[in-house]
Amino acid sequence: MNQVKSWLEQNNKSIQWLADEIGASKSLMGNLLNGEHVLVPEQMAQIARVMGITLEELSAEADSDKSTSQINTSRMHANEVEIDASLVKRLLATQFPLWAELPLKRVKSSGTDNAIFRLGEDMAVRMPRIEGATGQAEMEQLWLPRLAPHLPLAIPAPLAIGVPAEGYPWQWAVYRWFKGEDAITGRIDDLGQAATAMAQFVAAMQRMISQTLRPQHLPEACRWHREIPASAKQSQNCKT
Repeated sequence: MNQVKSWLEQNNKSIQWLADEIGASKSLMGNLLNGEHVLVPEQMAQIARVMGITLEELSAEADSDKSTSQINTSRMHANEVEIDASLVKRLLATQFPLWAELPLKRVKSSGTDNAIFRLGEDMAVRMPRIEGATGQAEMEQLWLPRLAPHLPLAIPAPLAIGVPAEGYPWQWAVYRWFKGEDAITGRIDDLGQAATAMAQFVAAMQRMISQTLRPQHLPEACRWHREIPASAKQSQNCKT
């Protein structure tokens, strides 16, 4: 957000000041301005108000930044492995040769667990950056197909799991690509309808978890604390 940074400098304001004005933490605001996280519409509106410009003017500048910025491939963790397109291509060539010649492009993402690459037009490759993110492919291979028929919105569809090779130490996975625009950075025409759809999705997820999560699944599933009700975690002494 170059425009915001310039405005702060010209008006002798700090990131902490702006964070206080919009009710955000200094670290979050720093990440937002550095492009490590994306602004939600409410934050965009608050920053525009503070700067004395319209939301449309700020949004246009943010879109310009997004279109001209380079993908951040810098290390997010001290202990993460090196991942680039060359590595992914080698893994595909040896394990899924039918996909090896498809175009491959790294996706700009604020996620810290996985590096994501778009494969062709219809697929995505997710590569765990750190050991703490490993195991997700197996869990998703098991649960996503079971959850999908019972949810009101589409969820990722796993296609294949790759194995460690070419110096890469963990499993990795290929999924269907979701076509569309990120709701965080895009334009939501009807916020009420979007909120209702999200509430219905969360309610359906909670029903599915309560109906299908059995005690025998819990020891392994404890690692995925974001998807498990607090009562279930506590009953199995899961650590979050």
